[in-house]
Amino acid sequence: MGRLALIVPSRGRPGSIARLLEAMDRTCRGETDLIVGVDEDDPSAGEYLGFSNCEVIVKPGMQGRLVQWLNTLAVPAANDYSFLGHIGDDNLPRTVGWDVKIMESLERQGKVGFAFGDDLDPGRPPGTLSIHIFMTSNVVRRLGYMGPPAIQHMYVDPVWFAWGQATSIDFLPDVVLEHLHYTLGKSPADASYEASTGKIPADCTAYNEYCADGLNRDVERLGGTPFSVESLAAFNRSLNIPPRWAA
Repeated sequence: MGRLALIVPSRGRPGSIARLLEAMDRTCRGETDLIVGVDEDDPSAGEYLGFSNCEVIVKPGMQGRLVQWLNTLAVPAANDYSFLGHIGDDNLPRTVGWDVKIMESLERQGKVGFAFGDDLDPGRPPGTLSIHIFMTSNVVRRLGYMGPPAIQHMYVDPVWFAWGQATSIDFLPDVVLEHLHYTLGKSPADASYEASTGKIPADCTAYNEYCADGLNRDVERLGGTPFSVESLAAFNRSLNIPPRWAA
């Protein structure tokens, strides 16, 4: 079995990374490394640099853009790790050995595969979508990115799910990575949540443009089956994604 790089951009939440590291220490049973991306202008950047049991990378100009961070960190990591994953800094692993289960699933799937678990979010029916994702490193090697660069944050989840639907994807209901989102009453609202919510309109537009111009190109590069117009429309309807953003 190979190694897993868990990539987690974070802003203003060093306490969440401390909580995640404690949970990983309790639950990880494989070779799993945490890589944290921190904005240079984050006032709490120094606190992140105090962690010794993960890799912390600080860069300027990122401004909390999730996908830009994922791509910046995933492209070099794909050369060193067999598997790549992303969870939010507000996810909490609950299942002992969750990382091994994920890696075993991806290993079974072959060169291109995706996997995800249950984030206990009642707004996302289990097995349909989650905010976390795991993939074989070949995905990033073939595409040159972990998420379409035009998308900043909020609509990258359905892209991962679409890639998986077109190639290979595995839902692991016995892997619990709890989402501690403020809308679920599991954490307080903060500036990071507010900033990500503000990206919804632009990201909805970027997602639909990607579906029109880039999705099937990437699916073909991954060796998958392209979507027809009808099947893509049905896929988006199943996730309640509008064809355009209406304020």
